[in-house]
Amino acid sequence: MIRREGEAAKLVGIGPGLMTKESEENLNKAEQLSHQQRFEESLFYYNEALKDKNNLDAVLQVAALNSDRQAALSILQRTEKRGRELVNALLKEDCFVESSQYFGKFWTVIETRPYIRVLAAICDTSFLAGRVDLTVDTTIRMLRLAPTDEMSQRFDLGSHLSRLRRYAEALAFVQAWMGQEMISKRCGIIPSRHTGAPPPQGGTLALRRKNPKKEPFYTEDEEKDHEWGEAAFLYSAALASFKLWGNCPSAQQYLRLAVKVCPYIMVKILAKVPKPQTPSLADHKSVNGPQEAREYLYWAQDLWMKSSVWEWVNSRPDIKKYVLKNCCRPGCDAVETNAAQYQRCASCKKDAYCSPACQRADWKRHKPGCQAEMRAGQLQHAIDAGLFTL
Repeated sequence: MIRREGEAAKLVGIGPGLMTKESEENLNKAEQLSHQQRFEESLFYYNEALKDKNNLDAVLQVAALNSDRQAALSILQRTEKRGRELVNALLKEDCFVESSQYFGKFWTVIETRPYIRVLAAICDTSFLAGRVDLTVDTTIRMLRLAPTDEMSQRFDLGSHLSRLRRYAEALAFVQAWMGQEMISKRCGIIPSRHTGAPPPQGGTLALRRKNPKKEPFYTEDEEKDHEWGEAAFLYSAALASFKLWGNCPSAQQYLRLAVKVCPYIMVKILAKVPKPQTPSLADHKSVNGPQEAREYLYWAQDLWMKSSVWEWVNSRPDIKKYVLKNCCRPGCDAVETNAAQYQRCASCKKDAYCSPACQRADWKRHKPGCQAEMRAGQLQHAIDAGLFTL
């Protein structure tokens, strides 16, 4: 299914727009059936939901069921035009010009939320259809209309720009967002993706200037204390910097910080694990955790597998110290020589061992924590599947 919410939207509510209550109930029932892979049963409820012309979300989900990506994209583009007309009619002005009182405030006005979700669906579908240029253009339009980016599209834009070899724009964009993070931190505000002001027009103004900073972005003290940062931004910055200037100090710094905050991504890259076939389907993802790593790898892993990029990363001992695992049995000093060399515990997927003998010997110590991890994972799976709500 096409996502109807981003990370911030989960906190503040997705907003049904102006669809009728009956139409919304039919859509929710259809989505529940689709989530359970009962697609034929879901079609009846989608058709009922589509009777309400204001229910743009129903069109999005029907498009998602279409295996022909080009056909799905055509449906979404027609829906975008309908959504634009609907927003202007509801708010009684052209909301898409910069002089409008609503420009830059989309999503905060509930009538605009279905339209923003249409744009997010176009971003994802156009990428799958091989239209990365359209993905980039639509993401930029989204960020100008809704700079706070409740649909979390900003995390993918850097890699999309790099895919088009627009490296200067990719780096300038992520620097704009990281700059806002550092302003907050210097003011004593704890960094969070859900708080603080976004850069002007969601960072898109930086794309026009195309003049990213070449010097290291953080001071030595800031890098040392840098315990939090968006992995997608840091990885995108490292890749773009390397493509622009080679193994320069800024590329090295971005890479160190990226692997520090999210080693999961680099483990998969260095181990040459096949790219995920789908993005993360989990409704709840921990910041820089395994599910967000999967999301980034889905959009960008192939960019890192290019020989020059992979060899650059693989040649750096400072990166491998975050990636190579020690055997988890106390008293064993064995360390991996290659990423993902040691087998992880099949249950918790966390502790790694150099041999079956070490794993057996450590089971008594490992068992309580392992079982707690399994229970937490089962609970999260139930929540994601809609079997349990908090």
